[in-house]
Amino acid sequence: MSTIAVGLLFVLLALAVGHDIRFRRIPNWLNFSGMAAGLAVSFALGGTAGLKESVLGWGFIAAVAGFFWSAGMIGGGDHKLLMVVGSFIGLTRAIPTLAAIAIFGGVQALGWVLYLRARRPTTSFRTLLRTTRIAYSLAIAGGTIYTILIQ
Repeated sequence: MSTIAVGLLFVLLALAVGHDIRFRRIPNWLNFSGMAAGLAVSFALGGTAGLKESVLGWGFIAAVAGFFWSAGMIGGGDHKLLMVVGSFIGLTRAIPTLAAIAIFGGVQALGWVLYLRARRPTTSFRTLLRTTRIAYSLAIAGGTIYTILIQ
């Protein structure tokens, strides 16, 4: 990935994380402009081959994340933010990035539940797991940045 694409993706992820932490939602304008930017940057830097890689990454992550969204495991904004990531990273980096995001998300969820349990010791873990919502954009950003930096 070029420095321009990485920088733009990091800015989009930072905006999404900030908005998600503050309002517990990621706005559509941010996600859709991010998808368009990912496709445009991929085309500008890689021509039709870059655009093809970007579209395939976008589609693959849309399908995988769509399963988790339809099962109620992630929100719609998280689903679309994952598609933004896919439009930037392409198909070749999609699987390692999704794996890193899942690991970051698991650690984030465990930490959050343990924190809530410490604050409310009489509440059962089962209740915390059913009622707790986390800003998953943080895991999306962390896993994406990790994957980009190690490659």
